[in-house]
Amino acid sequence: MKLFSQISVVMGPDWWRKLVANSPVMVDDDRLGNEWLAHGKYPIAILSRQNIQMEFMKAGAPVEMVRTKEAAFLDGGQIATSLIDRAPHPNAARVFVNWYMSKEGSYLQSTVIGAQSARLDVPLGHIAPELRRDASVKYLSTRTEDFNLRMLKETLLAQEVFAPVLRK
Repeated sequence: MKLFSQISVVMGPDWWRKLVANSPVMVDDDRLGNEWLAHGKYPIAILSRQNIQMEFMKAGAPVEMVRTKEAAFLDGGQIATSLIDRAPHPNAARVFVNWYMSKEGSYLQSTVIGAQSARLDVPLGHIAPELRRDASVKYLSTRTEDFNLRMLKETLLAQEVFAPVLRK
């Protein structure tokens, strides 16, 4: 739902209606969608997971990632950190979290998830060039109250726009 909302912020809600008017094929298996793309069954995949698409690209599939000219998105990523209230060893937990958020910890996270760290001092050698942030692109943050409130409205729009496609 977040990706739907992100695109609506940039392109407007009518973009989705125009897309649906072209009778898109919807698949809930990103690997299958990328296989179809790689074999030329369909010319484009929208909202495909980066890590799966990168696997296909590394294997030599004739696909490429395209960034939108209008904007790109930043969010908190796939890893979250929490501390337990009244933990048995609260100082040990703090030491771990401090390391986890350090340059070394951030580099390890970045290599595991294959995404660029928010820290500017973390090396990028393991990140594919097409996945690196570009200084010339305007990035939208998805971790704001306004964006999260907008997602509620966008959920209703998604249901309205895609209901006819999903009923087929």
